[in-house]
Amino acid sequence: MTSIRKMFTSIGLSHTLIHVCSNAHIALIPVLMIEFELSLFETSIIATVPFLCSIFGSPIGGYLSDRIKPTYVIGMSLLLGSIGTASVYLAPNSGILIGSFALLSFASAVYHPPAYALTSEMYSERRNTA
Repeated sequence: MTSIRKMFTSIGLSHTLIHVCSNAHIALIPVLMIEFELSLFETSIIATVPFLCSIFGSPIGGYLSDRIKPTYVIGMSLLLGSIGTASVYLAPNSGILIGSFALLSFASAVYHPPAYALTSEMYSERRNTA
């Protein structure tokens, strides 16, 4: 497998992983309502806050990927996502659960700008043929 194929495969797999983890809270809402005895208001906060936090992640990810290597920013994003996933598992109450899902969405948003930068670097010789 060539270097570009390996890199493209890695980006694709990590992209899938980051989206599955950051959007899992929507699928888990019925279970979370029962497990944490959440009201509809608390449930709506769990559904909304992560998406609001992702608004701040993309500019930060873009800024960081302009300053340091995109692969480092992707690694940092995956590390943040791992911390968020572990904290969802260990969350003792709904407040920490909301924060954990917010961290997952933030990590997902930080991931995208450096992934775009890395992909455009891989195909820079073909960029003008589109």
